[in-house]
Amino acid sequence: LNPVSPLVVHDDDGTVGFRCIYNGANDPDWVKWYEGGATNSNNVITSGDKYTIVTSQYDTSSATRTSTISFQAVGVEDSGEFTCEWQHKFPLVATMNVIIRSLTVTPVSKVYSLDGTIQLTCTYAGVDVPKLDWYYKESLLTNGDTSTITAPAFSSNSRTSNLRITQVTPETNAGPYTCKTVFEDGDTLQDTVSVIVRTLSFVDSDENPISSITLTVTEGDLVIECMILAD
Repeated sequence: LNPVSPLVVHDDDGTVGFRCIYNGANDPDWVKWYEGGATNSNNVITSGDKYTIVTSQYDTSSATRTSTISFQAVGVEDSGEFTCEWQHKFPLVATMNVIIRSLTVTPVSKVYSLDGTIQLTCTYAGVDVPKLDWYYKESLLTNGDTSTITAPAFSSNSRTSNLRITQVTPETNAGPYTCKTVFEDGDTLQDTVSVIVRTLSFVDSDENPISSITLTVTEGDLVIECMILAD
């Protein structure tokens, strides 16, 4: 099989494909693909909306023949073993273990903090049980006076991690937040969201009880109407 097993795929890739290559002096009679690690006739895969199987002609110069399987709209539910069987006098069998993983942070892409708090959720889907870490810029985040990280137990091939930060300011809390996990096989998944912090404060004085409004805007344009009440 090419690539070699296991095949790790991120579900945002959209498609998965791999090849089963026969090498021998004679053209094999046929090839079949199966879901699972055994050649069970009840689990035969055929080309259709989900799977596409393309098998080449026998190449006499290299004494090889290739069958390629690809599947579309992949999800974690597609993780598992897939078996290729070539038949020529006796069966030749190879099995691929496909591992599909995904990780996303919500809200996505860009978040506005307008009430002094930041709340983000990182969701992992896959057959592994990962540890999810949060980073602000390059710094690892942990539980503290103003930050709380909660991570419910892994369940139904899914795990979440919730980050909540209070008393935020544009100077100390605006910027990129990343959820990241590293697997034992070396694969890494991460997703980053940009947080924009905006604050509104009233500045009072004895001379002018309501004298001004100070706004800190870290991105974008602002249009505001003000009515100042004073002597």
